[in-house]
Amino acid sequence: VLETEKPEAIPGVSTSPIPAKLDELTELKCEGTGWPKPNITWFRNGQNVLDINQDSFYNVISEVAGYSELDIRFTQWEHEGLYICMAWNAVGEDNATIQVQIGNLVCHAICGSWLD
Repeated sequence: VLETEKPEAIPGVSTSPIPAKLDELTELKCEGTGWPKPNITWFRNGQNVLDINQDSFYNVISEVAGYSELDIRFTQWEHEGLYICMAWNAVGEDNATIQVQIGNLVCHAICGSWLD
């Protein structure tokens, strides 16, 4: 008999918010543990990112079960906020929250000092 295990969503970053830069790529990563291996769905403001992707800013990469990456191409101010990675399988679901914040700091002289 195969044992089942409720999934756990694990964000791919240890710090939040994730610093993002205008007009650049922002990568959000999430892993889901459990058995059977969970599917992963990304949400922003309660909506599946693929349902609000009319401008093709979002790209979801899920090449292996239990792992997903959400790429925000050409990050804009409206992409700031909370993103939820939901890992789900037949046994249950779990969420991890990742905050994206566009920084207003510029790294100067190979990060020798930070300027506003």
